Amino acid sequence: MSESAGNLTEEDQHPSKESLPVMAGLLSEGTSALESMTAANGELQAEEMLEQLPAGLPEDGVTGPSLWAALRELTLSDSEEEEEEEGWLSAAQRQAIVAHTCAAYVSTLSAGAQRQLTARLTADLTSWLVQLFRQPDASFYIPTPGCDSLSAMVKMRLHTRYNSYAALGYEALYARPPVVYVSAACRPSSVVELLRSVGLPGAAVRQVALSGSFGPAHAMDVAQLQRMLDEDEAAQKVPLLVLAHAGTPELGHLDNLRRLVELCQERGVWCHVTGPSLATLVLAAPEQPDITLGDSLDLDLGRWLGLPCLPPVCLYRPPSTGVPEPGCPPPASAQQLLPLWAALMGLGRRGLIDRVRAALALAAAVERRVAAVPKLQILSSRPGREVAPVSDIDKLLSQASLNFTMVLESLTPTVVFRYNNDAVQDNVYLDNLNSWLGQILQRDLPEVPIQLSVVEGRGFCLRFSPLAEPCRPLDDDVLDDWADCLAQQTEILNATVHHRARFAELTASGPLRAVPLGNWAGLGAVRYIPAHLQPLMEAGVTDSGKQDINKLNTELLAKLKSTDSAFSLGDGEDGMVCIRFGMVTMDTDVSELCSLLLDLGAQIEESSRFLETMSEMLMKGIEEASQDLKKESEDQLWQQGVLRHVPLVGTFYNWWAPTPKTAVRGRKLDLAEGVLETTEETYKSHVQVRRTSSTTGPQSPAPAGTQQHSRTPSTASGAGSTTPVPRAVTPVPAAAPAEDPAAPAPAPEPPAPTAQPSAV
Repeated sequence: MSESAGNLTEEDQHPSKESLPVMAGLLSEGTSALESMTAANGELQAEEMLEQLPAGLPEDGVTGPSLWAALRELTLSDSEEEEEEEGWLSAAQRQAIVAHTCAAYVSTLSAGAQRQLTARLTADLTSWLVQLFRQPDASFYIPTPGCDSLSAMVKMRLHTRYNSYAALGYEALYARPPVVYVSAACRPSSVVELLRSVGLPGAAVRQVALSGSFGPAHAMDVAQLQRMLDEDEAAQKVPLLVLAHAGTPELGHLDNLRRLVELCQERGVWCHVTGPSLATLVLAAPEQPDITLGDSLDLDLGRWLGLPCLPPVCLYRPPSTGVPEPGCPPPASAQQLLPLWAALMGLGRRGLIDRVRAALALAAAVERRVAAVPKLQILSSRPGREVAPVSDIDKLLSQASLNFTMVLESLTPTVVFRYNNDAVQDNVYLDNLNSWLGQILQRDLPEVPIQLSVVEGRGFCLRFSPLAEPCRPLDDDVLDDWADCLAQQTEILNATVHHRARFAELTASGPLRAVPLGNWAGLGAVRYIPAHLQPLMEAGVTDSGKQDINKLNTELLAKLKSTDSAFSLGDGEDGMVCIRFGMVTMDTDVSELCSLLLDLGAQIEESSRFLETMSEMLMKGIEEASQDLKKESEDQLWQQGVLRHVPLVGTFYNWWAPTPKTAVRGRKLDLAEGVLETTEETYKSHVQVRRTSSTTGPQSPAPAGTQQHSRTPSTASGAGSTTPVPRAVTPVPAAAPAEDPAAPAPAPEPPAPTAQPSAV
């Protein structure tokens, strides 16, 4: 894994002293940059700082505090709520970030200095990791993006079991294909990554079912694994590796590690263990015997310790037989080792133990509070396991005959729970309720990191794992507030489920019709159906009818939003608009809510009928006015004579006998009574004259079967109650007035166009 320092030259063993002040300067500048980026308030505001940055690539460059402050404004959120949180970094996190600056500087050192540094870091980290996780004679490997720890162990096993693999490659596998065994709880992405990285076919990975001795299945079925091993050996296959979990990805359950290790040792199969529960190995006292949990352990120290960019580590037992050079995991570089070395050096053994103890205590505190809320089912607990109080951890670890497998099962750092109500038979709706609960907890109390996950056979679940997600230290007050919020939201879920039966009764028939929604956790969704379209709902509504329904429900929602923000607009499975009811409480009167919708819907429907009647009245009035104006224009043509409209002749005739100027006579439509009148009186008196009972103008009655609405100008739509219809005026024959006979005769006017209504 590492080179011996004795192979280095004297020059390599004594790096240049000039690098010391350079390192000190980089550390100082890196610390200053970190402080500048995490400062709550800088000297310049965000807008001023961004305005000072050039739009393109600067000629001279931007350096110093201005660059770091500008970078902060570019990378961090401007939200006031997040600004209060973004500046918080623990001392260990700051050290890890600055260590990456030092790691980048190491790449500029000479090759000899880098080899010496790598040898020292490798020796220190090997010793520390072996002592912390109680794995004697182990080596470690830092996975790379293209080869994780599982893939590296499979490759090493291929070189160990197939002597000609290095020379022949995959041809050496044809006679006896290798097999890797994973449990059904393994993430599919891990299997895909393994097959892609190693290049094995899909048949090389076999899935072992889960089983539970005292209840639901939660652990790998060891008996089935043994049968699979017998089958593959009989088929001339090579059992290569078994992937076991010390904390499954979703529920945090543990496989039976003791039996798995014994079975793998008997069959000569490599046992690779992964999971957050491996972090509890650091709690073992130094005087306790070494712990054998497998041949290799996958340690995600960056997640467990909450340190950014800290690489994971694979602690493995070197094979007893020699492994060809191509099969050995590649050694880590100084750039990879330095951040890990600095993090462990900064924390120390006590800091590492305190971090794991705090995570276990936090998970136990959350589990106790969840267990106290009715209707919440804890899925991460196994039958017979009780939550260990914080004070019992030391008592558990101080036992003389300590079985550390029991410690792993008792101190699980993962809590998975789910809202479950026997009154809900629809699993899809139950998933919607759990999804809503998780989103509310994430929004109201983000200090407690709750993650939504999908568990096979269970659906949506809520997951709390302080060793898997970054989590700050939380005191009892914060946890109590979170528990109160959880209890309140659970009561809302109970109330919503309770009122759904009554809601279904009220929306089974009539104008309000229930609309099924597959992704809504509220009370439900409805659609208001107008009275003339209700009989057509069974046979199917036309596209025009659908547009009317969508328009009416959109207007209905606009009125409801002014009353209660719990209503929202949605789309049903048929693509039509619906009104969604949100969550409710126990004192909510569902009948009153539905009555509110019915009343407002009836008002909008009545208003729509009035507008349709008004539209018919206007169209009929315009048609009658157009016919009257056309008839008057024709009458004037015959009264004035045809000669006036003949080219050339009409010009001389109009000059000889000009037409008298007549008053403009148009048409007006009384919207209050639906009557069409002339505008002669309006132009004479220059005021709007209300029509009395004795009206001389032509009357336009309302359409048959419709109600005539009487609306005053203050409530009618528009500027007034009447709408004049102007028209073009054609002169009629009359005696020649006393005018200048030399004046040219006016040109003949074209026929009057169809008049359009306009407001007075």
